[in-house]
Amino acid sequence: MLHTTDTRFHTDRLTLRPIMLQDAALVYAVMNSPLFVQYVGDRGIVDEAQARTYIADNILPLRERLGYSSFVILHTATQEAMGICGLYDRAGIDGIDLGYSLLPQYHGKGYAMEAAQRLVRAAFENFGLTRLSAITDPANLSSQRVLQKLGFEQVGTTTLPYDHKALLLFELMKPGLEG
Repeated sequence: MLHTTDTRFHTDRLTLRPIMLQDAALVYAVMNSPLFVQYVGDRGIVDEAQARTYIADNILPLRERLGYSSFVILHTATQEAMGICGLYDRAGIDGIDLGYSLLPQYHGKGYAMEAAQRLVRAAFENFGLTRLSAITDPANLSSQRVLQKLGFEQVGTTTLPYDHKALLLFELMKPGLEG
């Protein structure tokens, strides 16, 4: 298994690298962006110090346990941090869950699709996964389009243990393992 502390993944425009404590400003900005709060929820992160604690308490232990977790999405040419894409072991989801969120100024440019597509490939080729799940708010049509373009199929709905909102549940099998 790869150790993602120093593993980077690349696309034509993007670099994905593991989130570190120094990325607290990005985590704070993403988790407080209007669409994140609307569709994912308010995580109660009110400043960069709390974002750093969130990274230390949630992201780094997950990476230590699984060998992967959250990645910063960087524009390769400028090294601007644009958002987050990750593979998560989320309570209430059977298996590993793909998640992504961009800062508002990067929406609508194909970056979420490009980053998620690269991380899906890494999940199957580098991390040995055979199935991925993904969840989204029923009103989040752009996220649903990304998942469908990636080949995910809606398999039902789910409710996470810490929330009451019904979410759409999607699944993607590693190519060659379908039904």
